[in-house]
Amino acid sequence: MIKIELKRVLRSLRQRINDIEGCSIVSRDGLILSSELMADIENKTFAALSAELTKSGEVLTSELKIGNLSQIMVNSTKGNIVTTDIGKKAILVCLVKQKANLGLVLLHMERTASRLSGLI
Repeated sequence: MIKIELKRVLRSLRQRINDIEGCSIVSRDGLILSSELMADIENKTFAALSAELTKSGEVLTSELKIGNLSQIMVNSTKGNIVTTDIGKKAILVCLVKQKANLGLVLLHMERTASRLSGLI
């Protein structure tokens, strides 16, 4: 039942924000909890690397003593990857179009993460 609700929340996020090309809920240890990714993306690899990216960001912010990590944004020539925390157990990861309105994307990701934290 929870998996259906997680999928519904991800689908709703993608439908509201056209600039989000795909999104996943990933556990801190790199497992896919729910996903709305394009068919050509390997879910397991995506999840493992997203969790590792988050872990590296957490180590960096801790070592620099600049507070807790809340988001990571990776910009590339063809798009962006944005992560945000869903509490202590999971992260929300979105693939975002290169010319997206990132403020709007971040706003909806934060709202979605808050909603998901009650489910996970």
